[in-house]
Formats: sequence, C-alpha cells, structure tokens
Amino acid sequence: MRVQHIGYGARGFYRIAGLGRRWDMTPQDAQRRLQILHFLDEHGLEATLDAFGVSSRTLYRWKATLKAQGGNPAALAAQSSAPKQRRTPQTDARLVAENRRLRTLYPKLGKAKLDVLLAPWCVQHGITLASVSTLGRIIARAPDKMRQTLARLNSLGQRKPLRRNPCPTHRPRPAVGPDCAAPTPKTLLSDNGGEFEGDFDRLLKLHRIQRWHAYPKTPKMNAHAERPHHALGQKSPLSFLIQHQPECQRYWTHTPC
Repeated sequence: MRVQHIGYGARGFYRIAGLGRRWDMTPQDAQRRLQILHFLDEHGLEATLDAFGVSSRTLYRWKATLKAQGGNPAALAAQSSAPKQRRTPQTDARLVAENRRLRTLYPKLGKAKLDVLLAPWCVQHGITLASVSTLGRIIARAPDKMRQTLARLNSLGQRKPLRRNPCPTHRPRPAVGPDCAAPTPKTLLSDNGGEFEGDFDRLLKLHRIQRWHAYPKTPKMNAHAERPHHALGQKSPLSFLIQHQPECQRYWTHTPC
C-alpha cells in the first residue's frame, strides 16, 4: 500500500506543524513558574522567597500575567531578554574600506594575515588597529563577505550585467577533422574471452587488424609476461605456435616463402 503524507507538496507545512505542536505544549520553565505560584498560594510569600529565591516583584508579575491570559500556563514562558536598543559597531569606516580593498585583491586572505597587512597602514593614517577577532567580525558582517564575485567584463575592463537567460545552443560541429583522426591500429591486444569472438572479431578481420591474445593468470599480472593458462595448458607449445604464427609453420615444414 502506497502511503503519502498529507503535507506532501505544501512548502513549509511540516515546519508550521512543528511550531504549532510546540505552541500547544507548555514549556518546562512555564511549568516551574506555575508550581512556584501554587506554592505561593499555599505557603505564603515568605516561604516562597526562602524556597525559590525569587523576588516578590517577579512573583506578582507572573501572577498578573497568568491572570491576564485567563490562566493559560504557556503565558509564563520566558520571553526574549535581548536589549531593545542594540549596540552598533564603532569601527572606523576607513579601516572597513581598506579591509574590503585587500579582500578584493586577495580573496583568500584571512583575518590573521589582514592584521599583519593593516598594521603599517593604520600607523600611517593614525587609526587604531582593531584586534584579529574584530577584523573577522568585519568580514562576517559584510553581505558579500568582502569578496568580489565573478562578473562579465567589456573590452575596457568594466563590469557588465550578468545574463539572466542562457546563451542559445549553437549548431554542433565535428569535434575532430579527418586529418586529426587517430590512425587505424595494426595490432590489438585482448584476452581470450568469449565476448570478443563475435562482432568484435569480425570487425578486426574486416579491417585486417592482427589480434594478440593475452592469457593472464591474475588481473594484476602483465599480459605479455605471464605463464600460459587454460587454453595453452591444453595443447603443446609447438601446436600453439603453428596455429597462431604462420611463419613458424613455414620454418618447421621448410615451406618456401
């Protein structure tokens, strides 16, 4: 039976489903805060302060939040504690520009090598040299990582807009001319497998290509210097020479050329 999930083909379906499942579940920190509020109602403020070390202002704030949300425990979950007004880097703009220039000329430069190259430049311009880690953060904050991407250039070396559509396919041309083609071999070496006895053998005879047989003992052995195997072991060396070497037959039977 073929099974297909209900969210197949809907982009972002399972991500939203996971967020919904987490929203329905009460976080652990919210459960602990709810237990602290129950302890506050049963044992009073002094015992709660001694048992959990939470300030009274925090306890009353949790209690007001829970009441405002209709008793939903998920309202007690910890919120983001990030500052509303974040700090901005105070790095000199000239240092950032020089960092970009060096990274454009040498895209593989890291923060350690940039620190060495920027030291005399900062002394010359009266700029305080940033630390190695700060140089790394300057590179990481840049959208393009201070690295020039490949682009089309015109005859004057100026950047041209990249093509959005691919170039049309040209008409195929012959890769190699007849004069550049490799010459037909006169001799070919192959093993004595049956896969070479059909059309392959007829093609060699048609083009008058001499075929040499290799009888390897193992695949790692040289086919020219190995010991005869199988077919050679079933016949004498003299019979093999007479069958495959016509000149040996002429010499053995004293047949004139």
